[in-house]
Formats: sequence, structure tokens, C-alpha cells
Amino acid sequence: NEENHVFIVQYNNDVLEIARSMGIEARAIQIFSAEFAWGSVIAFERKTNCNRKAIVKIDQSTPCETWIVPDIRIDEVVLQTDGTKVPQLTIVARGYKFLLRAKLVAGRYGVFITCTQLQEMSLDSDSEEEIYFKPGEL
Repeated sequence: NEENHVFIVQYNNDVLEIARSMGIEARAIQIFSAEFAWGSVIAFERKTNCNRKAIVKIDQSTPCETWIVPDIRIDEVVLQTDGTKVPQLTIVARGYKFLLRAKLVAGRYGVFITCTQLQEMSLDSDSEEEIYFKPGEL
């Protein structure tokens, strides 16, 4: 059944060390859905203008919607100070670390996001950098 196909990715120690240097505890093995994995392949081939195509019938001229694929994605369940467990998602994309957390506020759960730039911007830059995402991209 094609709906249940998954890809298992095992990161080597160099990649895990890079993630740790950015303050991210990545798991050595992650499992991705087939849709996510193939979408990543297409996005990589388009970004790098790769001559070898994993999917032969899809090339630059084929119209399709594409998204930026995160460099790192970590789904976890974390323990809050009150003892409840809530989902937390960490995404590293475009030089930023996004942390999405579920929190209980005034008796209701909400999702809160923090964004941290991973590299310092140039000191002589007067403009603020803006990040644009398409609906559903993260």
C-alpha cells in the first residue's frame, strides 16, 4: 500500500554535530512519509539544477507547487512544568530555527512560535530581513 511507504534517514556524526552546534538535538534516525521524501527530492533537484533526475517526468518546465523543505524537522512530546505532555515541533529552514510549542494559557491550549536567527546578520545592514512562507509550508 503506497500510503504506508516511509523513508528512513540515518544522519552521520558530522551532520548531528552541526545540528548540536546550532542548539538542536537531532535524532540519528528519522522516519519520513513517502510524500515528504519525494517532495524533498524534487525541491533539491530544482534548487541545485541537478543533471541526474530521480523523477524523470518532472523537470523545470513541469508546473507544480513547490515549498522550501526544512533542513531539520524534529517532532517531540515534551513535559511541561505542570506535568502535562504537549507536542513540540522544531524546524530549521532558511537560516532560522522555528520552535512551535503547545501551551496551556487561561485554561485553553494554544500554539506559540519562536524564531531564532542562526547566523548573525551583517552589522552594516540597515534593513530587516523578512521571511515569507506559503500557506502550509511549515
